[in-house]
Amino acid sequence: MKKKKWLIYVALIIVLIIAGCIFQALWKGNNKEQVETEKVLNLVVLDSGDYYHIDDGIDAGLKMAFDSLEERFNLHVNLSVVDDEGDYVKGIALAKSLAADPNVDIVMSFQNFDSIGPEAPFFEEAKKPFIVTMGCYDEVAESGYQYFIADFMSGKTIGREIGKNLQKNGAKNVALCHSDTRFEQDEIRGIQSQISQDDSVRVVHTQTGPFQVSELSELLLRCKQLSVDTVVANFYNQEDCAWLLSMLSESGQDLVLVGDYAIDSPDILRQYGTSLEGVSIIPNYPYTKSPILDEFIAEYEKTTGLEFSSVALQYYDLMAMIGAYWQVTGGRTDQVMKLVKKQDGYESIGGNIRFDANGCLSVEDAPVYICKDGHFEPVEKDREKAATE
Repeated sequence: MKKKKWLIYVALIIVLIIAGCIFQALWKGNNKEQVETEKVLNLVVLDSGDYYHIDDGIDAGLKMAFDSLEERFNLHVNLSVVDDEGDYVKGIALAKSLAADPNVDIVMSFQNFDSIGPEAPFFEEAKKPFIVTMGCYDEVAESGYQYFIADFMSGKTIGREIGKNLQKNGAKNVALCHSDTRFEQDEIRGIQSQISQDDSVRVVHTQTGPFQVSELSELLLRCKQLSVDTVVANFYNQEDCAWLLSMLSESGQDLVLVGDYAIDSPDILRQYGTSLEGVSIIPNYPYTKSPILDEFIAEYEKTTGLEFSSVALQYYDLMAMIGAYWQVTGGRTDQVMKLVKKQDGYESIGGNIRFDANGCLSVEDAPVYICKDGHFEPVEKDREKAATE
């Protein structure tokens, strides 16, 4: 009888052990599914006519960041690209659909500036980060959206920084050449607002273009007549900007030349680099040279087989920051945005990056880059600053 009871006890214990193992396995399976869900970030690029591939550094920089996030946090980023094919109405419809899609966590727009304003409210309502990296109108960036991220310097900010550079370099009579587009107009307003504080610097000539040789001849004549010492070129099309600056460089007139950030492009530099020597720019994405950046550049070129470009760093830094904040907050977008806007910023490969209350990239003193040996490099003061930090 005792033996029979003992066997019953043993059988019960075995049953409980088996039940416990099954429960534990089921719990782990459910928990594993939850953890895996929390460690996946679904990023959609909303493209417009294949702008995403305008520079190979965009895709390469993002994917290097994805690899880093996977290694550091076991965070996997799913990237998909949808293209509105340059159709404004289609683009708005796609943005609205992506904002409402629960399987989409973050949207990065490469669309025309005109699309950004109408689309931002969709993502605001969905509480979903909406990232713009290639520029938008200042009035949209300054609208106070809580889930909007502008990972570039605004037109007015770039203009003010150009104005500061003109003042520091002793410019006296300045000619402003530009395309008649809103972002470039914002840049011009920024320049004028800055140098209007200094009576020693004057804008003596403004011109839309030139876009052809006959208009260039007129500009060169005006430069002589008005004793222009500095020409600033801000154009929507980087080819237009590079052409003008190269022609001015070869004109024989002793002019200080300031260009648009967009000419810091491998394709442009391959074509125009030798004739852009000495041209200075304020980069759209400000970063500082450092040993850490040098290591990144070496690794980037070795890993991708591509020549380094500033956009590679821009998109790497952006995604590394977003991914780190996504990990820390468990994907809570309101908390992610709070971290994006924290005052002390984020220590990136390119230096400390900060975003203001509107989610716009903010800088205290933007670096100045000059074209030397076919590449844009920081001017000496920025090298000295980097060496002491």
